[in-house]
Amino acid sequence: MEANEGAVAMEDAAMESLDATETGPEMPRPEDDDGASDSLEGLAARLAEAERRAGDALAELERVRHEREIDRELLRAGAADVEAARDALGEVAPGAAASAVTELRRSRPALFARRDGVRASAASVTRRGAETIEELAAAARTSGDRRLLLGYLRQRRAAR
Repeated sequence: MEANEGAVAMEDAAMESLDATETGPEMPRPEDDDGASDSLEGLAARLAEAERRAGDALAELERVRHEREIDRELLRAGAADVEAARDALGEVAPGAAASAVTELRRSRPALFARRDGVRASAASVTRRGAETIEELAAAARTSGDRRLLLGYLRQRRAAR
């Protein structure tokens, strides 16, 4: 009988260890409320931070889209140097890029490449001799072409 009692004792020990593993980790009890509220506050803080970062990312996306719209309009208008033209534009309201670029092209044509056919070189303009110094100055001023400006300066120097 002693053998049976030893076997029963071993089975009881095995059952106790089995019972301990089946229940798993201890679940928080309702009276342990402080830990849950701390984790809830932590989650709320993390959510607020994530929402702030998402808002910042959306604002950055809109800023980049606006810059691309301005660059696209400047390229359509034939800007010779997009960065210089963008700096000359300054602040542009969203949706008003096309009108701002049109106004810039009218007020500062030197920032844009000429669109009217082949450019005449400064040498060919001065060789013809048909233009006066004033006409050369006006052509250089309105076109923004450096070759025309050099032709005007050569003519002016030769006229002295």
